[in-house]
Amino acid sequence: MGDKTFEQCAGFLKIPESANLLDNTWVHPENYGLATEILDLVRSGAEPTAEARVGLKEKYAVGDTTLSDIIAEIKKPNRDRARASRSPCCKRA
Repeated sequence: MGDKTFEQCAGFLKIPESANLLDNTWVHPENYGLATEILDLVRSGAEPTAEARVGLKEKYAVGDTTLSDIIAEIKKPNRDRARASRSPCCKRA
């Protein structure tokens, strides 16, 4: 298995017994630096300011969606986005 393949697969593994809190989240390991930088702030109930978000996106070369997803995961670990979506509805003929 190559490095990139491992990196992509590792984001789907969770290790509840790990000493690293992020190992039991959906945050991908390549984003641990970013997640670690904002972890205490977000867990205290605050969020990065707009200025801080711009700096984080530039520093870690991520987009707004990735940053928002990481913040949401830290706030509410193990959320299942599929369950949060509306179920498809089928009409009977």
